Amino acid sequence: MKKGTFHSKETKQKMRETALKKGNKPPSRKGISISPSEEVRKKISITLTGHAVSLETRYKQRLAKLGKPISEEHRKNISIANKRDGIKPPIYYGENHPNWVGDKVGYGGLHSWIRKYLGTADTCEHCGRSGLKGRQIDWANKSQKYLRDLNDWLRLCKSCHRKYDLTYGIS
Repeated sequence: MKKGTFHSKETKQKMRETALKKGNKPPSRKGISISPSEEVRKKISITLTGHAVSLETRYKQRLAKLGKPISEEHRKNISIANKRDGIKPPIYYGENHPNWVGDKVGYGGLHSWIRKYLGTADTCEHCGRSGLKGRQIDWANKSQKYLRDLNDWLRLCKSCHRKYDLTYGIS
């Protein structure tokens, strides 16, 4: 018999009858999972309460759950348990984010931060042209020190930005 195929009900009945005629015990139910009763589940729960699980077992349990979606009911239960235990979710934005570097931020990171708080520029503050998109308009730094200061930035179109840089001797 090939692996993964199952006997029909008639075949199983014939096998039992043959086994009984020969004086053997019927095939055992070993390996077939049967859900334990509510009483047995409570006993197991009481027995395992406070039981320390090894790090290896925790790791295996984590891997088994990894990538599987959590139901909305389970999310609510986790939230209720965390509130009961006084656990607050971590706040991962701004200065509390683990990747925050403060004033040591690079050019791209600073421009992303400016766009987050000042939005995407669409009107030039110098000539007044509006409806500009993408590379037609820039955030220009007034002091050229690239500070994390929202008042240190101007919305300028490409031509005004070039003129601004030439006026203040910036190449």
